[in-house]
Amino acid sequence: MHSSSASRPGSPLAFPLSATVLTLMALFTFPVATVPLPAQPVLMGLFLLAVCLLNGLTAAILSMLLLAGSPLHSLTWVAAAYAFSAVMAVMQLLAFPGIFGPQPLVGGSSQAAAWVWAVWHAGFPLLLLAHVGQRLFGRHEAQSPASQMLPVLFSIACALLLGLIVLGGAGHLPVIMDGHHYGTMLRDPSGIAAVVLSVTALCAVVGATRLRDTFDRWLTLGQYAFTLDVVLALAGQARYSAGWYVSRAMSLLCAGALLMALLAHSFRLYRAAAQRALELQVEVVRDPLTGLLNRRGLLQLMQAELERAHRHARPLALLFIDMDHFKHINDTYGHPAGDLCLKNAALRLCAGANRHCDVIARYGGEEFVVLLPECDEDGARVVAERIRAAVEIAYDQGAVPCRMSVSIGLSTLPPGSARSADTLIDAADAALYDAKRSGRNRVAVAAAEHCTSGAA
Repeated sequence: MHSSSASRPGSPLAFPLSATVLTLMALFTFPVATVPLPAQPVLMGLFLLAVCLLNGLTAAILSMLLLAGSPLHSLTWVAAAYAFSAVMAVMQLLAFPGIFGPQPLVGGSSQAAAWVWAVWHAGFPLLLLAHVGQRLFGRHEAQSPASQMLPVLFSIACALLLGLIVLGGAGHLPVIMDGHHYGTMLRDPSGIAAVVLSVTALCAVVGATRLRDTFDRWLTLGQYAFTLDVVLALAGQARYSAGWYVSRAMSLLCAGALLMALLAHSFRLYRAAAQRALELQVEVVRDPLTGLLNRRGLLQLMQAELERAHRHARPLALLFIDMDHFKHINDTYGHPAGDLCLKNAALRLCAGANRHCDVIARYGGEEFVVLLPECDEDGARVVAERIRAAVEIAYDQGAVPCRMSVSIGLSTLPPGSARSADTLIDAADAALYDAKRSGRNRVAVAAAEHCTSGAA
């Protein structure tokens, strides 16, 4: 139980453990970063496709939360950053040699993919810095969904424009790629800018968020992985080196970290909504004072029991119960005492009609109904007397502040007959009034004409 909870994105241990794993991966890779490994262009294609999908999903979920009015902080520029990364991953997929053939699909220069990488890894932290600025200095009043989506659309447009410019004009840009080697980027403004911007964005996110909540922590972890991606890629100095391969893994972790947190956040929201929907469904058919079914819940179950009794030719009995002199209890002892009497009476009903199939409901006010499936008149009379006696001795047992009693009307559905719920209730209600007229605190059985009226 504890180990599983620790692995969830919302767990206190998940963030530091993940950060520790990333740090250890980087530390073990640095000494061997320049070691060449077998070239796998197809693997690079799968990697870029995965990065595109993960970043795109993250941007899409953030945008949907944004449009739904999520309380998460300044989602606009974070969504823009991940949308930018998704488009740039597509651009590098088109420019990287060996994925679709010996030559890049788009771009005449072999260094086009390197420049796409440089633009990508400068643009993403810039957009996260915009997120930090919005969070620290921006105004937080409600904005229209259209205005909130403008930064996301702006980032997509910038990614497309910059990507096309690089792919079309990489031959006119400074050379940062010599075959598979790009060691010159360690001294070139393109590489230096990527490192400086990534580290600056990481420090800014940590400083602005203070890692206060789950979203802040996993956004920080994603930027930490992105920073390690930049550093390890430059440390590798060449494609297909150990540092280059591990930097690809860091890029995947950057794309996936926040996505996993968002999916967990969405799942928690869905679970809370489902739980609340279930609670509301129960509240609709439950009486809040006694916890019994209310009239609506009773009628729903009663119709099913009537159909079952008719279909299988089984008996069915109903008790209509009314507390005697309840107005006098409220007027004399107060409404809190009256509520206590109602709750105690409900407990006595549950104890008296204790089969799993018995249905007990508060019909309204001080009236209760007990539906007894598979119970004939003799059996129902025993249950009714048991309930009546239990309520009568409640005061003697110290359960209520005053004496109370109930009058009970009993009606039955003979095996095989078809009657409506209203007919069965009306018959029990008529018997209840007979009990009231006969002196209260007693059980009366519905007359034969009431029991047979409405039969098919």
